[in-house]
Amino acid sequence: MTRVGIAQAHWMVPAVLGLALGACSTGSDGGVDASGQGGAISSGGDTQPASVNATGGETVSDTGGVIGAGGVIASGGTPASGGEYVTGGDSASGGIVGSGGVSGKGGAAGRDAGITTSGGVSADGGLAATGGKTGGATAAGGTTKAGGADGGPAMGGASATGGSTAPIGGNVTVAGCSSPAPAGSPVALHGQLKVVGAKLQDQSGNPVQLKGVSSYWLNWEGTKYAESKAAMQYMRDNWKMMALRAAMGTGASGGYTTSDANKTALQARMDTIVQNAQALGVYVLLDWHSGSAYKEPEQTASINFFTDMAKKYGACPNVIYEDFNEPTGVTWDQIRPYHVAVVAAIRAVDPDNLIIMGTPNWSQDVDKAAVTPVDGTNLLYTLHFYSCSHSQSLRNKGNTAISKGLALFITEFGATPADGGVAPNNKVCEAEANLWFDWMQTNDISGTAWKLAPGKDSSNYFSTAQPADGPFPDSVLSQTNGASPGHGQFIVNWMRK
Repeated sequence: MTRVGIAQAHWMVPAVLGLALGACSTGSDGGVDASGQGGAISSGGDTQPASVNATGGETVSDTGGVIGAGGVIASGGTPASGGEYVTGGDSASGGIVGSGGVSGKGGAAGRDAGITTSGGVSADGGLAATGGKTGGATAAGGTTKAGGADGGPAMGGASATGGSTAPIGGNVTVAGCSSPAPAGSPVALHGQLKVVGAKLQDQSGNPVQLKGVSSYWLNWEGTKYAESKAAMQYMRDNWKMMALRAAMGTGASGGYTTSDANKTALQARMDTIVQNAQALGVYVLLDWHSGSAYKEPEQTASINFFTDMAKKYGACPNVIYEDFNEPTGVTWDQIRPYHVAVVAAIRAVDPDNLIIMGTPNWSQDVDKAAVTPVDGTNLLYTLHFYSCSHSQSLRNKGNTAISKGLALFITEFGATPADGGVAPNNKVCEAEANLWFDWMQTNDISGTAWKLAPGKDSSNYFSTAQPADGPFPDSVLSQTNGASPGHGQFIVNWMRK
């Protein structure tokens, strides 16, 4: 059972376009940021990709050596069958950590990483042993975790001086993708995701639950957290963020479809987010953040956008398409043809990356979508919740959909009221959120929480403005019992579980 601690926060605030603080009691997202911007029409959120590893070295050659910023090469074993031996600690400045030592020779056939002489992981989370089925035990500072399949990364344990429990370092080649993923990163560990029945599985056939954050509406975002590579790295390494949802507003003010200039600007921002996520080994959701995507000319714009993104990035397994954030005021029969068209366009270019489809009633009626689902592979359906507004009756809809074979992905949620917790309704409903977390864990359902922004809404991660590049220690996260209650700490605790 997943239980998260005291801190909680609100996620989203829907607003009617043109109103300063409009909200719909059954909808979700939007909200008001610290700069006083108005709430969203129906849903939204900004995801940020994780950034490059601060301590990870580059492999010098196929012999597996690692070179730090200081030019010192740590010895590594000779890989076999594509395996890579990158062991020994790596300091923050790139040099070899004194307590990390150098690795011994790797095991036979690339299956076992070497044993470090002392520590194996630096205080700030140096390189993990990679390239083997199991990591070498450290002489001091904790044992390593089991790695992936042969040739995959084996993650090192924390050092005696407090190193990271999930160190990131080195590079792992990702099949079909020109951008390698850092060893120990979510993409290096789980690779190409797939839907099997109603479950999401990783490249090894193991159930996987992605946990991550959603950005604020990119077209309304003040501080550009989502585009910051340093911020992404911090969230990946310290929050244990596995996925970032980039919520690109479409027809709302400043949105993708409102002018050529806005289209160009938002396209550039989405490209930056995807490229950063690929470099950092983080999954990224391309969210067409709209409540009316099925209407023309928006449907054609959506098809063109996803086709172009699939051509540019579809070869990499970290890209996930979310084609319709929160359909509002429509039936499943009305929006199903839109999904069919978008899925066909993506699949003409990208045969296997995940596609997530929005469902009626602010992406809550997954049970209705289950009656006539869209044909295809690796398809999931969106379910959104806010724990102060949605409880067991909505989980029952999810249970119905699962029983009929639908795989679900909660691309937006919060431990707040459905309006995102706009004051004076800025509260956090922690007990009900924990029931949702238990249900998600039981069913291996992934989720990205709303929203990466500062302000008084209880759905904001930060109560006060923070620099775009971070860092974002727990001390700056919104707290359940803070002066401006928020679910920031509560959500980060959930990701760390």
